[in-house]
Amino acid sequence: MREYRKAKILAKFDTDRDGVLSDPEHEVMIAKHAARLKKFDTDGSGRLDPEEIKAARAADVKIRKLGAGPCGPPPQPYSD
Repeated sequence: MREYRKAKILAKFDTDRDGVLSDPEHEVMIAKHAARLKKFDTDGSGRLDPEEIKAARAADVKIRKLGAGPCGPPPQPYSD
């Protein structure tokens, strides 16, 4: 499953197609996540509660897990 997620992330955010998320590409990914969180985090908690997740899914937004929220520190760039 991890390789599948990695491939999906690279396909979506690795704009120069070098197989690694550069800092700017990673920032775009984080910004998109933050915008999605802000849109559906109606109580301003910084996390999505079950009702907020339900609303996001009703709007056809992909939410991976309960309590999805800010990612924390950026991970190392994806590479093989």
